Amino acid sequence: MAPCFLLRDGRKQLFDQVPDGLALYRYQDQGGQDIQALLDPASQQRLLGAQPQPRRHSHGSALKARTIEGGKVRPLRRPHPQSARRSA
Repeated sequence: MAPCFLLRDGRKQLFDQVPDGLALYRYQDQGGQDIQALLDPASQQRLLGAQPQPRRHSHGSALKARTIEGGKVRPLRRPHPQSARRSA
């Protein structure tokens, strides 16, 4: 099983690639899971930088719709800023 890390923003995340020499504090949470807390920003950057990058599609290819349990996967849309409201 991949080790679980507590990132500096408070999120817990599993990582497959772990470089040596990270500044860590190891503990068990209330559920008994082993957690490795990153103690400095440089260690977090090294950990994140060691992860494999996702593949990028070639420029000419379009993404094809995929199905998950019979439904289509659609890209997320960003909400429009509320500050741009027009006054009547």
